[in-house]
Amino acid sequence: MGLSRLARESGLPKATVYRLVEQLVQLGAVQRYRERYFVGHLLSRLGTAWQPFPGLQRAAREPVRLLSALTSTAVVVTVLHDDRVRVVVGTRGLVMDLPRIHPADEFPVTTATGKVLLLAGAPAAEDVPAGLPADEWRRAREEFRRTGSVVVDRHEVVAGMCCVAAPVRRADGTLLAAVGAMAVKEHVPPGLDNLVRRASLEITRNLQAG
Repeated sequence: MGLSRLARESGLPKATVYRLVEQLVQLGAVQRYRERYFVGHLLSRLGTAWQPFPGLQRAAREPVRLLSALTSTAVVVTVLHDDRVRVVVGTRGLVMDLPRIHPADEFPVTTATGKVLLLAGAPAAEDVPAGLPADEWRRAREEFRRTGSVVVDRHEVVAGMCCVAAPVRRADGTLLAAVGAMAVKEHVPPGLDNLVRRASLEITRNLQAG
């Protein structure tokens, strides 16, 4: 999160927010990366204990690790929690262009995983969700309808980064989460969509196995 947004959401002057957040950086509660601020190692210990759906973190951990290793991508599993897209488990793998990923980290709704959570939860919805440009939402909706399970982000959120995301469902078909793989590449790697779908199915199987 950038300094301007921190100031806006906290209602504090920017100079005050900068002073406070830099103190948190020194304590290890916050990490600074390219003029943006993220959860630090101290707070991440609390985040590790955050589990919005019992068993999901455990069921997703190995599929996330394997997908990242096979594709050299950063991989996350996210859920909608209090109308925010939050990480349940994730790894940046070999993608050093990203900061470390921690449980409870927040992702923008404009990311591929955010769009999947909105589309898979209410695929018939025509209204544009808050924070999403209308043309992006229309493209994502059409792509999701065409593929039946995937949304692809081609540099819409971060220049130079692609992401493929698919829903993670319970055995009864209800939406639980989204899994996404992020690559710092000009084009989406061939076959990445199928590997993301496979990871999604593996998470569902692990949930069934308990």
